[in-house]
Amino acid sequence: MMVLGLQERIDVIRSSAQLVFRRTDIVPETPLSPGTTILRAYDNAGQGLLILGGPGAGKTTLLLELAQELLTRAQNDPQHPIPVILNLSSWASKKAPLASWLADQLRLVYGIPLRLSQTLLEQDYWLLLLDGLDEVKASARSQCIEAINLYREEHFAPLVVCSRRDEYAMQHAQLALSSAVEIQPLQEQEVMTYLKGIGKPMATVRAALRSNPVLKQLLTTPRWLSLVILTYRDKAIRDLPQLGTAEQQQQHILERYVERMLEQRTTKGHFVSTQARSWLVWLAQQMQKRSQTEFFLEQMGKALLPPDRNPINVALESTGAIIETRWQRSFYANLDAFLAMVRSVPEIIQACFGADLGSREMKAWFNRLTPAEQTRRKNFAAKFKTVHDTFRALPLSNARNISLHRTGIAPVEVNITGRFGVSHICTPIKHVPTSESAHIIAGDDPALQWAATLPPDPVQPTWTDFKIDGKPLFPECQAYLQEARNLVAQARSISQNIHGNNTLTPPS
Repeated sequence: MMVLGLQERIDVIRSSAQLVFRRTDIVPETPLSPGTTILRAYDNAGQGLLILGGPGAGKTTLLLELAQELLTRAQNDPQHPIPVILNLSSWASKKAPLASWLADQLRLVYGIPLRLSQTLLEQDYWLLLLDGLDEVKASARSQCIEAINLYREEHFAPLVVCSRRDEYAMQHAQLALSSAVEIQPLQEQEVMTYLKGIGKPMATVRAALRSNPVLKQLLTTPRWLSLVILTYRDKAIRDLPQLGTAEQQQQHILERYVERMLEQRTTKGHFVSTQARSWLVWLAQQMQKRSQTEFFLEQMGKALLPPDRNPINVALESTGAIIETRWQRSFYANLDAFLAMVRSVPEIIQACFGADLGSREMKAWFNRLTPAEQTRRKNFAAKFKTVHDTFRALPLSNARNISLHRTGIAPVEVNITGRFGVSHICTPIKHVPTSESAHIIAGDDPALQWAATLPPDPVQPTWTDFKIDGKPLFPECQAYLQEARNLVAQARSISQNIHGNNTLTPPS
């Protein structure tokens, strides 16, 4: 593992020691001894450390390394605070006091109940490792720094903050921490030694660095070094960028990196790389709109919750207004995903064992196979066609095709009876009114006391409330899944008869 060089910076923090013992002869930037670890830098800092670095310099990696070391200490010492890593990017959405934001993030990221996390914060139980100060919106970054400083005044607890160097330097505010270190760029000899350690798979990369000064200059950060290693392992010299500006070569590397990562899928399904790229771009755009830099798959379930029971929503609902209920959009999206995955089973089987010639790429791959394997695959496809077509004609296969090809909406309905006995029949485009909402918790808000006396109502449906083509939905989904299992069993039997013990070439 490569040890990153660190340099102490005393000109980027606001510490009480500097104010008392201000001197003009102190060098603001001092390289630390070679091999100095981030744990040693943290210990030397005392109660607060700022980690700076350029883009891709390895700040988050160092923070993870520090967290691991501090976690080991906490395991051996019950009095040691527990290290937790949180990303500051979402702070700007509400600009709340840092303690409130921290408690909410501990609940969101680590699943710790809000009241418990608040109590433990008050007791300085946590050792906070805050990443991504530079990812806070530029207009709110100085405010975030001040919020951290205010928290430090109220809590004498260890704290570490990570930020890009330039974004931090642009702020008029400085963090009130004991010390700061900046990650140094990788040196040419370090890079070459590291590549030599990998061996023959990196031979062409080492050769390219000797004749490509732009690429050599690019590989001064762990991020780009890692990208190049992942992208060009075992590749020929012609595959590497040869000419162009730094930006052009960066773009070349990123494009090839994405292609190679998408090529590593172990299962070739119905989706192509262009679709995956499109979905990833959409996801990145949505996260950017929400000032998020971390994606938590388990947080997708939050969309199942009804709208917040705040005074504005309560007032709107009391007039009969309809506010979108988020569980409906999430439910229908998940149903589409389930149908698409199950429906893809026969296509995956056909690609792996038969002759799936539906695309130019698959035809080219098929034509490269030996004549014997081509014949066997065609025989499999002929035998498999009946069960394949039967599965494709199932009602839920048709429902999947309707939604996937945007020819209409899946024939799914949910029937809910509201608080006044009114039935609501809803579809993907006809939502349940949120005036039929969950029980209101008033808390200490007198404006909601009247609403809290109303009985709860069944706006959240049960699984028995859903139907497709007039039949209970979930039993139909279970039956559909069983049909897919039967399909797999029949495919195995046909494959054994046709292919036997012969080797099959994986699709590529």
